[in-house]
Amino acid sequence: GIHLPPKPTTPRLAPWDAVQELCNRLDRLIALLEAWAPTAPPAAPPAAPPAAPPAVPPAAPPGIPAPLELKPITDRLDLVTSKLDVLVSGMVTNKLIFLTGQKDVTTAGTPEQVVEEDREILVPDGYKVTIIAKPDNGGTIYLGRTKADCASTARFDGLSAGLAVSLKIDKLSKVWVDAEAGHSGDGISWIVEQD
Repeated sequence: GIHLPPKPTTPRLAPWDAVQELCNRLDRLIALLEAWAPTAPPAAPPAAPPAAPPAVPPAAPPGIPAPLELKPITDRLDLVTSKLDVLVSGMVTNKLIFLTGQKDVTTAGTPEQVVEEDREILVPDGYKVTIIAKPDNGGTIYLGRTKADCASTARFDGLSAGLAVSLKIDKLSKVWVDAEAGHSGDGISWIVEQD
């Protein structure tokens, strides 16, 4: 038959001092987040919707519930998470359009800027430019920060045909491209979001 485990001889002691200290720190973090992204006042309640059939209560989430002594911490963590979501969503917004372009390497072994500085493409703060090696390339494409950096092909950052890399940079002219020897005409495509 099934036997129940024996009752503990000593009660489990919660580290209340540690729980209280963590709650105090979370409260300070919540106050800082509230200063950065204040909670909007509640909107006026909407008009009463037509009567709906009674809702089915959601199923209990799987897993083991947290011990009650952790509830003050989990409640505060939920509040911190919701405030961080509001703060981050206001920092990185959707962009209106995106730009695309291509760059073919004229002579393999001679690095070229993806775009020249007089035709600069800016990358918005918080966004990345994605560089894709063209799918019909016959060799490896090398990327670099400078012409000399790009000319060194003994590096890890070569892109085979169809592979891509996203770079968090401020200007597309900071990227140099070169093709593997014997593969002049291979190139890249790029895409970046814009205002």
